[in-house]
Amino acid sequence: MCRTCITVHRNPRLRHRAHCAGVQSANDASRSPALPRSLRPRLFMTTRLRPPSCLSIGQTSLRLGARRCATLASVAVMASFFGLSGAARAATLVVTSTADSGAGSLRGAIASATSGDTILFQVSGTITLLSALPIITKNITIDGNGNNPTISGAGTYRPFFIGDAGTTGSTYSVTLKSLTIANAVAQGGAGLGSGAGAGLGGAIFVSSNGALTLSNVAVSNTQAKGGGVVDNFGEVGGGGGVGGKSYPLTPAGAGGLFVGSDANSSGTAGGPSGGVHNGGSGPQTGGAGGFASGGGGGSSGGGPVAGGAGGFGGGGGGANAGGATTGGSGGYGGGGGSAAGLSTSTGGAGGFGGGGGGITAAGRGGFGAGNGGSGGTGSNSGGGGLGAGGAIFVQSGGTVAVQGDLSNALTHSR
Repeated sequence: MCRTCITVHRNPRLRHRAHCAGVQSANDASRSPALPRSLRPRLFMTTRLRPPSCLSIGQTSLRLGARRCATLASVAVMASFFGLSGAARAATLVVTSTADSGAGSLRGAIASATSGDTILFQVSGTITLLSALPIITKNITIDGNGNNPTISGAGTYRPFFIGDAGTTGSTYSVTLKSLTIANAVAQGGAGLGSGAGAGLGGAIFVSSNGALTLSNVAVSNTQAKGGGVVDNFGEVGGGGGVGGKSYPLTPAGAGGLFVGSDANSSGTAGGPSGGVHNGGSGPQTGGAGGFASGGGGGSSGGGPVAGGAGGFGGGGGGANAGGATTGGSGGYGGGGGSAAGLSTSTGGAGGFGGGGGGITAAGRGGFGAGNGGSGGTGSNSGGGGLGAGGAIFVQSGGTVAVQGDLSNALTHSR
């Protein structure tokens, strides 16, 4: 066998017949004439490939046959690419008007948006609110888009209220970008025969399930004012809420979230909006106020009577009866309710920062607030409400993150 065959085949048992034919011996193979190209040995470089392994994007792979594989993640990507995903696509709503409402307005865009949407300004200038904007209970972005629009509360309204205090069990993430909030006021509801409500967050109120992100937002000339009270002996009103005044007649429910949303109908004991329990000779208690609502008043012809406790930010309800009476305690920032009766009468205690209710025995004021009047003066005024967070107020559980600049914002958290 020739040396060439051994070198090429690397196996002494193999014979390359075409090459070795006519060669006399291995010793004179080097003297043999050159072989034609057609008879020269050929090298075949062969590589045995293993079946390809799966390239996984996610954690779980599916093998389809011996050499094919796919992943659940890649299938999901393809489904999304071809529009097979069940998730709704986010939309962009455009603000083209500085009017308070109507087509192209910010108010209309907030009302129409769904979670994941972006509200984009294509107009500059000032939007002057004629009422507070809708409470935001969706995940949205409001972007000034370099136009730096101004949202003005007209010296009366708080523009943004985010979340619903956890009543739905959801968290709402809201981003505000490249805009100015100006001339805004959070006004606590007035008390009349009851505790007044708190004024919280002049520009923005973030409730316990709100998550706010601010990016290059300016806040100018905003303030929070606690509600005042009026001495009006003999009447029992529900406590004022965050913005909503108590109704001055008997019977009366509690005020609502915003200025102008006064309650004016009868309620029942224990009602979520703080209704009035009126009549009867036995013990009577006004309903407790819900979130941002005052407690209801209690009134009867005789027997112990107590005003309902105010909800968060709500004043305690007043009490008026022939027997012993006690004004309802104010919620956080809410004033205590007043009490009027022929026997022992005690004003309700104020919540944090809320004044105590007044009557023969004064109600104790909350932190930083005065106690109610006493000494049998005949005054049945409830306590005044707290004003806090001139720019932003964050209820316990809510969050605020700041990106870029935030000018003139004084944030108060509770």
